Amino acid sequence: MWRRGCLWLSGILILGLSILIAINIPYQNFGKSKFKISPATTTLTGPLKADGSLDYVAAVNQRHMDGVKSENNAVAVIFRLTPEAFYPESAEVSRKAMREQFATALGFEVGPSQLELEDPEAVIQKRLTQLLGEPAAYEQTEQYLNAFRSASKSPWKSTRFPDCAEILHEQRDVLDLIVNAATRPRYYHPFILPAGKSGNATLLNASLPIGQRFRQCARLLLLRAMNSLGDGEPGGVESAIRDIQSARRLGWLQCQSISLTEKLIVAAIYRMVNEAEINLIDSGHLTTQQLQEHQAFIREHKYPIDMGERIDFGERILVLDQTQALLIDPVQFVQQQNQNSPLAFQENLIRGLVRSADTNTTLRVINQWFDRYTAAAKQPTIQQSLQAFEEIEDQLSRFDSFNNLQSSLFNLISGPKSRGKFIGNLLAAMLMPAGAQLVRADFDLSTQDQLNEIAFAISSYRSKYHAHPAKLTTLVPEFLEAVKPSPSGAEEIQYRFNESGFMVYSIGSDGIDNGGRLSSELNNSREYDIRVSVGLLPTVENGSRKKRLIRATEDEKNYREKLKKTDTKSRQENLDTNRSKSKKTS
Repeated sequence: MWRRGCLWLSGILILGLSILIAINIPYQNFGKSKFKISPATTTLTGPLKADGSLDYVAAVNQRHMDGVKSENNAVAVIFRLTPEAFYPESAEVSRKAMREQFATALGFEVGPSQLELEDPEAVIQKRLTQLLGEPAAYEQTEQYLNAFRSASKSPWKSTRFPDCAEILHEQRDVLDLIVNAATRPRYYHPFILPAGKSGNATLLNASLPIGQRFRQCARLLLLRAMNSLGDGEPGGVESAIRDIQSARRLGWLQCQSISLTEKLIVAAIYRMVNEAEINLIDSGHLTTQQLQEHQAFIREHKYPIDMGERIDFGERILVLDQTQALLIDPVQFVQQQNQNSPLAFQENLIRGLVRSADTNTTLRVINQWFDRYTAAAKQPTIQQSLQAFEEIEDQLSRFDSFNNLQSSLFNLISGPKSRGKFIGNLLAAMLMPAGAQLVRADFDLSTQDQLNEIAFAISSYRSKYHAHPAKLTTLVPEFLEAVKPSPSGAEEIQYRFNESGFMVYSIGSDGIDNGGRLSSELNNSREYDIRVSVGLLPTVENGSRKKRLIRATEDEKNYREKLKKTDTKSRQENLDTNRSKSKKTS
C-alpha cells in the first residue's frame, strides 16, 4: 500500500510539474521545426521548396514523367474523356482552369477538346429523376434499370435492352479511342496541388481525376463486350475479346502509378475483368487458338502483387510529406488531431511539444515503422504477412491519440529526442495505411488471376480433346507451363469437374479449405476460398452443410451412383431418427 501511494504521489508531482511548464508555453519561443534533408529522414533529397523543405510533389512528378510524352501516355487519351466536374476547384481557381493545368502537365500546348462518354446506367438514372412526378413511369424505368444492372454482368442482348445498346452504339468511336489508349505503353498521372494550398499542401491534397476515370472506361468496354457476346453476330466474339483485353490492359497500365488510391482503382478493374473472362469461357464460342491466346494475354498482363513496393515508396513518401507539413505548421497538426476546437491549454501544449522536439528523430521513427510495414508485406506467405501486420498494428494502437493527457505532458518535460519519438509514433498511428487489408486484397486478386489462367488452360484442353483433363498436371506442358502451388502456401489448387462444367479453387488467406465457397456464401469476410467455376458450383447435401464436389479422379457414373446411395441412406437415417423420437414421446 505504501509503495502504491508513493507511485501515485510521484505521478501527481510529475503531472503538476508538467502543467506548470505547459502554462508557460505561450511565453517560450521554440522557433520553427528544423530537420535534415537526408535518406534517413526525408528519404528523398530534392528538389527543395523556397523555405528549404522537400518538395515531394515535384519529386514524384519528376521521377515518373521521365520518357513520357502525350503520344505514349494512356492518361493523355483518357484526359479527353474526363469532364470538368471531375476536377477540383477552389476560390482562386475554377475547374476549367484546373483542367488546363493538367493539360499542360500532360504535354499539351493547348488542351484538347473534351469528348462525351456516357454510361447507359447513368443515363437511365437521370431519367428516373425526371420521372419523380409520374409514379407508374418511374417504377417501370427503375425495374428496367435494376434488370439491366443484373443482366449486364453477363452476356446480354440488344433486343432486351434496346436503349442501352443504342447508347453504346452511338459511342462506338469514343469506346474505340479507349481501346487505342490501352495500346499505349505508359501511365503517367501528374500530381497537381489545388491553388491556394501550395504553401503547406501535400500529396494528400492532390486529386487524381483522370485516374478515377479509368475504372469507368474499363466498365464500358466490358459492357460492350458482354453485349457483343449476347448478340452473337459475326465478329462479336473477336470484338468481345478485344474489349476485355483492352480493359485488362488499362488496369495493368495503371499499376505504373505509386498511390494506393490508383491501386484500388486497378483492383476494381481486375475484379470486373476476371468476371467477364469467365463469361467469355462460359459462352462456348471461343476456338482453341483464341482460348490459348487469351490465356497468354492474362499471363503477360497479370495482376501484380506489389503492395510491398507500393508501401515502401508511395505510401512512405505520402506520409513523410504529410509529417513534414505538420512539423512545420503545428497549428495544422492541432486541427487534424482535434475535430472540435481545442482548448487554449491543449493547443499550447501541443505547440510546445511539436516545436521543441527533435524532428529528425520524428522522421526516423516514421521510416522505421515503414521498414517494418514493408518487411511484413514481403513475407513469403499471406499468413505470415497477416500475422506480422497484426503485431505491428497492435503496437501502433497504443499511440493513436493525444487524449492521454498525462502521457503527452510527460513527453513534454522529457528531452527533445524523446519528444520527437513520441510524435513519430503518434503520427505513424494516425497516418499508416491498413496493411493487413491491403495485402489480403492483393493476395485475393493475384490468386483470382492465377485461377483464371488455369480456367483458360482447362477450356483449351476441353476444346481440343472434347473432355476434361483428369487432373491439372495433365495440362502440362501443352496448355500450362506448370501447376504452381496454391498462393496461400497451404496445399495444392483444387480441381473438380463433371459433365456440366468444372471448378478450380484455392484456399484463401485464412489457410482453411472451405470447399470452394466464397465469403458471400459463408457470410464471413475472413474465412473463404477463391474460385473460378464454369458450369459447376458447390452444392449442399440433405441434412448437412457439407459441400458435395466431384473429384477429378472420380468417374461421373460412379459418382452419381454413390450420390444416390448417400441420399437414400441419409433419408433412411432421418426416418429412423424421427421414428425413435415418436416412440419416446409416446
